[in-house]
Amino acid sequence: MYKKLVLIMFFCLAIFIKSNAYAGDAFLKGGIMLKPDGDIDFKHKWRISFGSDYMNWDQLGIGFEVQMAYSTEDILDETFHYVPLNIFVNVKYKTATEGVRPFGGGGAGLLSTLIFDGGSDWLKRAGIHALGGVEFGSLEESAFVVEIQFIKPISGDLPKDTEIHIYAGIKW
Repeated sequence: MYKKLVLIMFFCLAIFIKSNAYAGDAFLKGGIMLKPDGDIDFKHKWRISFGSDYMNWDQLGIGFEVQMAYSTEDILDETFHYVPLNIFVNVKYKTATEGVRPFGGGGAGLLSTLIFDGGSDWLKRAGIHALGGVEFGSLEESAFVVEIQFIKPISGDLPKDTEIHIYAGIKW
């Protein structure tokens, strides 16, 4: 049930972004999360990311990004459902080259996890991230995107381990 709800939410948000992000570069990416300081089961590493960049000053722009995932864990007789939900405001610099377009930037936002286990809980804390990558394709049209992000929590009582996210996807 929760997996279907997360998928429905994702598609609704992706359609919303596509219809309302015409002024910016909308993107949709999938990837994995690596945690250098911890061991995480491979099935819990998958992520999906979407958002839009608004290049207001030639090659410098602002934007937003939403990162989501879904996983379950069985502990004793109970199943826990986890929905990581990170929301960032970004600043990006993109070169003006045609064909191959490197970019870099950073942002700040909310790192959160929704936990469903018969009840529900929402763990939230502030975080920052640095990112870099390459777009392959047109400046104005669709392009293939490869990106790496370093995400660091800066508040809360939970461990403040750095996560590495590696994404690939499209921008339009």
